[in-house]
Amino acid sequence: MGSSDSSSDNTVRFAPYLETAHSKLLDRQGVDENAMSFMEVFNATLCKHEGLTDEVNERFIDSPYRGYEQIDIDEGFFGITRDDPSVTYEMKNYPSHWDMFGKFMAGLDVHDLWGQTYVDVVQGPEIENAVSAQSAMLQDDIDTTIMPKFLAGMRDINSVIGATAFVVGKGIIQTTHVKAMNKFSSSLRLHAIDISNVQWSAHLDWNKSVISTFSEMFKLYYASRLDVDKANLEYQAKDIMWDVNLFENARGILGAMSGSAATAGANEPSQGQKALGGAMAGAAAGAQVGGPWGAVIGGVLGAASSFL
Repeated sequence: MGSSDSSSDNTVRFAPYLETAHSKLLDRQGVDENAMSFMEVFNATLCKHEGLTDEVNERFIDSPYRGYEQIDIDEGFFGITRDDPSVTYEMKNYPSHWDMFGKFMAGLDVHDLWGQTYVDVVQGPEIENAVSAQSAMLQDDIDTTIMPKFLAGMRDINSVIGATAFVVGKGIIQTTHVKAMNKFSSSLRLHAIDISNVQWSAHLDWNKSVISTFSEMFKLYYASRLDVDKANLEYQAKDIMWDVNLFENARGILGAMSGSAATAGANEPSQGQKALGGAMAGAAAGAQVGGPWGAVIGGVLGAASSFL
């Protein structure tokens, strides 16, 4: 009986032009050698390049994130102290949100506020000055125009001094002055009441808007703080991991012939990932507002926003 060789060659080969192109792209067909091994870079990354010789450190590639300056937003939001410009104010140096709410809303008596507004406007010095000025003008008109004519008429009929008609006539003139002033004063104060109601309502709206604005300022600070802290940490991590992430490109080239997935870029998310994340976030927000159709519209808008 003849024997058969059970051994088999499992070598996978590709078209010669593909193998040649891959070899040229990888290392110029064996001419180039890797300057550093992965474990060397990995260990140096763990040590953050500390303790290594200058000769070894010079072999690392400078990361574009290394020049990034860490951002501190507290100075922009709260400012610096006058005594020491190097000391920045903090959130605790300002009234708390609950303290402001208690002062502007919880401790506010709308009836007392209406009474204060009424007294300030209706009984204020401006109203009193206007009434006094109007009274002086009417009295001057009586003294310079009405009384001389009245006295001349009384003389013509020889009814002056002790005559009853003279006294009654002067009383009627003064009564007219009083009535005119009462009408002017009441009209002015009624209009002032309307103004006081408007001011009272505006005061309530102002108190409410102060708390709302104060709350939005808190939200703005913490949202900005989270974004800035995220950027600071992200860029710091990318700087440290820069050399390690460069091996992703080598891995992509080595696995290209076997059909491995292309490298998405370890130092930056791809546009597809951004678009997918924006679409999912937009769809979730749209579904809460408009149901299934809202989810569709929100997803489209979210995906589109990732390209901006």
